Amino acid sequence: MAGCDLARKLAVVPFLVLAFGADPHALAAERTYAVVATLDPSARAITGSVDATFENTATVAVDEVAWLLYGNRFAAAEPGINDLNRPFVYPREELVPGEIRLDALAVGASDGRAGGPPTFEPLGETRLAVVDGWPRTMLYARLPRPLAPGAALTVRARYRVLLPERFGP
Repeated sequence: MAGCDLARKLAVVPFLVLAFGADPHALAAERTYAVVATLDPSARAITGSVDATFENTATVAVDEVAWLLYGNRFAAAEPGINDLNRPFVYPREELVPGEIRLDALAVGASDGRAGGPPTFEPLGETRLAVVDGWPRTMLYARLPRPLAPGAALTVRARYRVLLPERFGP
């Protein structure tokens, strides 16, 4: 079913693209994600939380994280949709938008005990940016302290994805 495919893509994509701000090569190849998700088909919504753990493999400290909010790509009408192609994009022939919201952003570092859980504190200032002409599709958040080379941290967020009604990618 096309709707289920779209739900899977929108639910997973935001968590796989977390990156550190200044240096896109600052992440280790291995990342750990813990995702909790609840699908409510009648509300076209997925809600949950995600913990994403990374190591700074750069030679410089990094001071912010960035989330790609791919679901916001579907918040407004797509350019180029017209009377000829509208029925092939929108099942009801009108925009039924989607979006993703992140809140309760926090960052945690190990408290030093072997295998101990991280202690979380809120992330600093956030700002939304445009990606490829789509507004509100990148969220930058400042870390409370720069992450030193070789150090690791876990970023935690609660999210809500509102799924759009549309065909295709």
